[in-house]
Amino acid sequence: MVTIDQITKAYGNTSVIADLRLTIEPQKVTVMVGTTGSGKSTLLRILAGLERPTSGEIRWDSDLRSIGRPNLGIVFQEPRLMPWLNVRQNVEFRVRPVGHRQSSELAARFWNRWA
Repeated sequence: MVTIDQITKAYGNTSVIADLRLTIEPQKVTVMVGTTGSGKSTLLRILAGLERPTSGEIRWDSDLRSIGRPNLGIVFQEPRLMPWLNVRQNVEFRVRPVGHRQSSELAARFWNRWA
């Protein structure tokens, strides 16, 4: 279970999320619906650890804490390539475990699968 307790997120003087309280139950599907700029993506970014709330807290169920940081991810609506990497490096970036294989070994293993 995830408990969102009075989360607020502001950018300067503009509050995107104000005092949000929400409980996300395990084994349930939770849907957020709102207009553009209502804070849906901001909340997801906070939950994924990509941003910090201005105030408030998020409490994760103890079962999730016992295995470390919850395994969360985010898929952006638009393509998000890293402009400083070429196409191959962008693809390899996601499949390379941090601190593991050399790029050449990874490239051979990955690209040979599609050859």
